[in-house]
Formats: sequence, structure tokens, C-alpha cells
Amino acid sequence: MKKVVFTIALACIAAMGYSQSLLSTVKSAGKTAATNAVTASASQIVSALDTKLNLNSKQESSSLSAVTSFLNEKSSIASLATTNAAAYATKLAGSKSKLLSNLKTILTVNQYANLLGLKSSAKSTSTDAALSVLSQIL
Repeated sequence: MKKVVFTIALACIAAMGYSQSLLSTVKSAGKTAATNAVTASASQIVSALDTKLNLNSKQESSSLSAVTSFLNEKSSIASLATTNAAAYATKLAGSKSKLLSNLKTILTVNQYANLLGLKSSAKSTSTDAALSVLSQIL
């Protein structure tokens, strides 16, 4: 009888260890998927910026870094959108302000002015695909 109880206890411990390992794998896969989604979105946004502002290669690289950082921040506060809308709006506004500040140092004066001009266009019901993508950051 002791052997049966011991065997069952050992099997339960092994099963718990396996489930923890599986849970870690699933969490890791989820983080990887989220990272890939942010990277893909950032690339689309920078491509749209390039289309509208004619970025050079250094500006593209720097813009990609700034947009990726913004999207990661936005992703980290996404849960607040449903639980605390006011805090979400405040934090999102701060993140957007930081992004625009970073882009201001990356872009030329004319490019930055054109970017600010795109803000109102992106909020309208435009069928322009580039503006649609840019609406994520403007």
C-alpha cells in the first residue's frame, strides 16, 4: 500500500513539473508572438513614414527604433484601456508625446512639419493605406 501511495505521489510531482514546463513554454511563445507583432507593425509604420516623408536610411533605422519603443509601451499599457480608461489615456498621451519628440530629432524640419500635417489626415476617413497605418501613432 505504501508503494502505491508513493508511486502516485511521485507521478503527481512529475506531472506538476511537466505542466510548469509546458506553461513556461506557452508564456514564452506568447511573448515571442507579441514581439513579432510589434516588430511587424513598426516596420509597416516606418514604411508608411518613408512613403509620406521620403526618409533616408539613417532616418528609417532611427524611426524604426522610436516606433518600436512606442508600440512596446503601448502594448504594456493595453490592459488599462478596459480597466482604467483615464490612466490609459494619460499614459498613451505621454507615450505619443515622447514618440513625437523622438521623431522631431530624427526628421528634418520640413519632414516633421509634414508629419504633423498628416495627423489631421490620418484621423479623417481616408482610404490612403499609408495614412491608415500611421493612425496607430498619430
